[in-house]
Amino acid sequence: MPRRDYAKTAFAVTAGCVSLLLTSGAAWSQNYPVKPIRMLIGFSPGGGADVVARSLTPRLVETLGQQIVVENRAGANGLIAAELAAKAAPDGYTLLVAPGNYAFAPAMSAKLPFDMANAFGAFFKAEIAKWTRVVQKAGIRTD
Repeated sequence: MPRRDYAKTAFAVTAGCVSLLLTSGAAWSQNYPVKPIRMLIGFSPGGGADVVARSLTPRLVETLGQQIVVENRAGANGLIAAELAAKAAPDGYTLLVAPGNYAFAPAMSAKLPFDMANAFGAFFKAEIAKWTRVVQKAGIRTD
């Protein structure tokens, strides 16, 4: 990703995280944040979602003035972390880093342990991925 695109993405994500955190119900009744924030990632360390989340964390810590604890809860294509986030108190202290494949979870799983449509409040786009597929010339059939 070019440096300029990364800077724009980082700014957009920081702004989105701050707006997400400040719009929680508990944030209006007290100073926010007053305790560490939990960031759940449904995939293993070093993967795409983990890299994006960890690259944003220092800026969020600087902006919010509070520690952010990043937890990787890999498994079930990210649904273990999603379930933890869905069942967490809706106080703005639990964030879920969710790739786009979460939108397909209701269609791919016969029974989810939570209501995907109503479990989460705010969403924002954290990253724009550009994919390129490359194959060997010998592998392309032209007939």
